[in-house]
Amino acid sequence: MRYSPEGKAVELYCATQGRKMIWEVCDHGPGVPDQAKEAVFRRFWRADASRSSREHFGLGLSVAQELAGRCGLQLGVSDTPGGGATFRVEVARS
Repeated sequence: MRYSPEGKAVELYCATQGRKMIWEVCDHGPGVPDQAKEAVFRRFWRADASRSSREHFGLGLSVAQELAGRCGLQLGVSDTPGGGATFRVEVARS
């Protein structure tokens, strides 16, 4: 919700595709530039290097990536149609 403009929805989806279960969180904020899509999952990475606030430490997505990997899940980010970012978690059902 931090990156979504005020008054814009943050959408949550859960679906199945064949043997996969998929969860998505979509916002309509500034999105994640293509060159940063892999970097957002690195510990302490910040999009804006000039931000010196210690309010947020850049660990959330790296922790989520580690947990997803340990649980056999796939975590990724893509563009939301119309602008924004979509974070997606997938698991193959047995």
